[in-house]
Amino acid sequence: MKTVFILAVCLTCVSSLAQLALDPVDPGTTNSPSTDPPHLYRRRACNSQSFDVVHAFTNRLGTVISRTNSVKSEMPPEQSDPEPQPAQSKLTNEIPASEKSLLQTAQGFELFSLDPFDFQHPANVDFHGYRILGKLQITNATVRTNLVLALEKGIITDKWLLATEPVCFNPRHAIRVIHDETTEDFIICFECEQVYFGKNGVKRGFFRIDRSPEPVFDQVLENAKIQLAKKSH
Repeated sequence: MKTVFILAVCLTCVSSLAQLALDPVDPGTTNSPSTDPPHLYRRRACNSQSFDVVHAFTNRLGTVISRTNSVKSEMPPEQSDPEPQPAQSKLTNEIPASEKSLLQTAQGFELFSLDPFDFQHPANVDFHGYRILGKLQITNATVRTNLVLALEKGIITDKWLLATEPVCFNPRHAIRVIHDETTEDFIICFECEQVYFGKNGVKRGFFRIDRSPEPVFDQVLENAKIQLAKKSH
């Protein structure tokens, strides 16, 4: 609204100046000799009326300002903009309860080492499109607990980090758990910090993790003499 008032004042002032500038000059009111060139004659005529121009402009500007203040006083007061509030993020990140239960209690638990960049590999060493470098059946309860706890502790909770988009998916680890007729796979990319999971070959979702569990996973695989994929992070 302030901008409208300023524009109104400016337009009125320009109109006033234009009107005064276009008023005809009466040669009889000047003392310029008839031998003066026309352009000097008109310049002198204008200079002789400078006081009248300023006086008329001042009066008209005063009238415009007075009318503007009158209109403004009749308008409701402007509402100040509210202080910006931080956005309430609706992002949540967790291992779903059913998947967590399978990780902890499923009858079978396998840990995989994957190569995310070997696309020319036979089907018998394929895991959801990634080459299997090796796999290990985890039968030791302590090792299994350490792997699951490391995965849980790696869950990202920072809302700003969760709002960023991962730039890749190059999984080098995976877990497969089998319980009765259910097979649940967790494909893990520590490089881009996310895990995709699916049941019986159908992808169901994903969650975000940091890289803190990676040394725990690598140590278990190395202890079993299983090859690890080259890292780029």
